[in-house]
Amino acid sequence: MPLDKRTKIGMWIFTIAAAAFFLIDTRGAYFHWRDEGWPNHAMFHAVTGLFYTQIICLMIIILTWIPLKAGQRWAWWCIALCGIGIHGGHILGDQLTHHGLSEAQAAQGRGIIFFAGTCTALALYLIGLALTHHHVRRR
Repeated sequence: MPLDKRTKIGMWIFTIAAAAFFLIDTRGAYFHWRDEGWPNHAMFHAVTGLFYTQIICLMIIILTWIPLKAGQRWAWWCIALCGIGIHGGHILGDQLTHHGLSEAQAAQGRGIIFFAGTCTALALYLIGLALTHHHVRRR
């Protein structure tokens, strides 16, 4: 079955959002790695967190272009969990750390910019989910 326009748009939203977050988070980790003031244990959490994030972003892209494209409902749910989990987790983490991102100077610039980007990415995932839901529902 051919993909309709809204499904294609939703799939590209997932792909671009995941790829952008992969690159932004990798760049941020690089700046943290260069900070000699970070204790080794904090660096351990930064490195493992980066790898978790990269794997999730790659899985979103793979799930989008193979099983979601084929109309598999479980892939839609996995993408929903991953996308909302990553960006919702950043928003929740900011709140739990007393605005440790939004009111801080992040490794790559002002934290509020990255917090706004996270909120935007979460909104984009929700839009992508709305655009692709009919594709898996009609099977």
